[in-house]
Amino acid sequence: MILAGFLLLAVGAADLVRQFVPRARQWIGYLTVGLLLLVLGTVSGALLAMIAALAVGALWVWLMPADDSRRSLLGFWPAVALAALCAI
Repeated sequence: MILAGFLLLAVGAADLVRQFVPRARQWIGYLTVGLLLLVLGTVSGALLAMIAALAVGALWVWLMPADDSRRSLLGFWPAVALAALCAI
């Protein structure tokens, strides 16, 4: 259950950075969110789960770009994969 929460938190934070931070400074936003999530994972005693969630968040950013160039090719399959991971 903790892993599912961390997965959704990492994906949501990555989407918020992508949506509200200017493109030229998104790497700073991703770095800041990643460090904050690592601190949260360390404090909660679930560092390995948070590292896995950060990897899924990075994969989410790569698979679901902000522009619509590749979105039509991938469709909704990354969202289905995320739902399956959370269900497992």
